[in-house]
This record gives sequence, C-alpha cells and structure tokens, in this order.
Amino acid sequence: MIYLVQICRCSSPRRAERRLVFDVKGLRRLAAQSVDRSPADVVNLSKLAEGGFNRSFLITLRDGFQMVARIPYPAMVPKYYAVASEVATMDFLRSSWLPTPKVYGYSPESDNAAGTEYIFMEFVRGTKLSDVWLGLGEQEVISVLFLSPLAEACTIHKT
Repeated sequence: MIYLVQICRCSSPRRAERRLVFDVKGLRRLAAQSVDRSPADVVNLSKLAEGGFNRSFLITLRDGFQMVARIPYPAMVPKYYAVASEVATMDFLRSSWLPTPKVYGYSPESDNAAGTEYIFMEFVRGTKLSDVWLGLGEQEVISVLFLSPLAEACTIHKT
C-alpha cells in the first residue's frame, strides 16, 4: 500500500519540495525488522514533526516501545550522502560521549520496501535545545558551547 504524505501548510513551491510518496506498510515492516520484531507488533505510526530537511514519524510497538523514523524530503539532494552522513555523525558523537539517539537501521537509498530513504532511531524524551536556546543566559550558552562533550571532542590541541 503506497501513501502520499503531504502535510504542509506552506506555499505551493515549498509544498512540492515536501511532498513524500512512500509505502507505509513497507516502512512499518522495515521498522519492526530493525529492532528484531514482527510487523504485527507495530500498532501506530504517526507524524511527529516536520523539520527543514526531514519529516519524522513516531512508531509505537505493542509493548509500548517507541522509535522515530526520519524520512528526507525529496528536495534534499543528494539524499544518499545526507542520510549516510547523518548516521555517521550520530555514531561519531555517541562515541565521543555526547548523548545521541541510537540508530536502529537506515537506508540511504530508496530501493527498499518503503520506497524511500530513512533512518530509524531511538525516541528520546526531553526538551529540545532549539526550544530553550533563546531563553538561555550567557553562562548557560557558554556551558553548552564550550563545556559539552562535543566541544571537547572538537577541540584542537596545540603542542
């Protein structure tokens, strides 16, 4: 079963850029496989968010386990490198002790059961930095920028 997903309250050119066509049943099957479950265990797939480059879906399994599916917009080019790079970046950040969602599975190509590129990742509850960034004080910004594990991982040490 192939679905057209076009949920965008934006101008016509932006709507065309965000138009997604993919096989929802195939996406559900691939999601279940990525966490060693049966497709019958997937009880819900709902839109979570729309970002600048991806649309995210929350996938809920029968036992309450939840994960995120991120699908790049068609305008995201080249999708292969965008998806592969995002997965590699998350793996690097996690190896640098920066809390990042675990990737359960991904495909940088659309030649799969869902008919689209995707990333399946851990659903992490919490507050997004982008939601609080403008309200942070100077010391809080400094601690995020310079005292985080990411800043330490990216520091160039001079000898």
